[in-house]
Amino acid sequence: MNDYSQFLDQFKTLSPGEEILLNESSAKYTAWRVGGPADLFSEVKSETVLNTLVRLAREMNIPFFILG
Repeated sequence: MNDYSQFLDQFKTLSPGEEILLNESSAKYTAWRVGGPADLFSEVKSETVLNTLVRLAREMNIPFFILG
């Protein structure tokens, strides 16, 4: 697993109160209950939080996938 500490620190500063889960099983979020662990997982509640996550991931060259 990668060290995402800088990403997590910046996200917490920019989006206090929002949560990012580590090694979260993606099977919990699919109809067929299949999928392995996601290094980082967030169930965003606003467009602002989504924009923050995508911007930080791009700036730090962290690959991401939007499920939904």
